[in-house]
Amino acid sequence: MPYGQAALDVIESSGNLTVTSNNLFTTGNVTITGTFNPTEGPKYKFHQLFTSSGSFTAKVTDYHLVTVVGAGGSGGSRSGNGNASGGGAGALVAKLILLTAGNTYTVTIGAGGTSVASNSTVQTINGNLGGSSSFSGTGITTVTANGGSGGTASGSGSVSAASGGVASGGDFNVNGGNSGACSASTIYRAATGGGAVGYFGTGYSSGSVESSVTGASATGGAGIGGKSGDITTSGASGGGGSGAASSNNTTTGGSA
Repeated sequence: MPYGQAALDVIESSGNLTVTSNNLFTTGNVTITGTFNPTEGPKYKFHQLFTSSGSFTAKVTDYHLVTVVGAGGSGGSRSGNGNASGGGAGALVAKLILLTAGNTYTVTIGAGGTSVASNSTVQTINGNLGGSSSFSGTGITTVTANGGSGGTASGSGSVSAASGGVASGGDFNVNGGNSGACSASTIYRAATGGGAVGYFGTGYSSGSVESSVTGASATGGAGIGGKSGDITTSGASGGGGSGAASSNNTTTGGSA
């Protein structure tokens, strides 16, 4: 993701609320302490999306559903023989927060990790950390979605996975997916894709290139619904889909 995000939904409500859901950034039953009208259910008044840092002034004193996403790290780069791993994904945080009308809150949106490009002079360059996104202000708990780590590169050895960003402060805290690793020094010209943001409750990792592989190989990026396939022989794997992972050692992507 080239940048983080923050979204706010305002909910008009009164009374106590129990939400049962299998698709609300988690699985199973979810209980939120908030307010709503039991006979009519929550009423969404408006939605606001931030893709750059700014401020938010509450129009009403009411519960706001704040969703914050950190930015992804950039992948490593290697010229010639060598290996590189993709960047980790940013974290995702969601929280129901009571905001006060007229109060201004700070929205911080992280920038994606700066891309890198190796060349004949500088052959090995590690990727860069993605920026953190947050929502903060007087009288509320700050919610933070940290950015993913940058990938690594090597001309003569294995490369580690880049870790996904860590989530904190929310009712739902979902860490970002890791990138895959290249695990053997005998691999040449191998690369892995980046991790995925956990929109459905899990931040999936990209596939890895295993130690038994000796030829040029690459794995696709993870999807929000599943990881990309590993490479255990040679070749490339497709990216993860929105509904499922992709298979090992095949370029077919995961299903929607």
